[in-house]
Amino acid sequence: MDTRLIALGGDATAALWAIAASAGIDLLLLDAASPLLARPSVWTSLEALDCPVLVGR
Repeated sequence: MDTRLIALGGDATAALWAIAASAGIDLLLLDAASPLLARPSVWTSLEALDCPVLVGR
């Protein structure tokens, strides 16, 4: 199993789906303290993903 870390900046919300698709992500792990999760638009992006999303702290 390959593990890759892809750092997402606060401006990655709109491109989250494209980043996940191009990277071939099987599981998206997000830090609960991430400022990305404070943006309402990120939840729409997360719903469009074809992989599980895990929010941890």
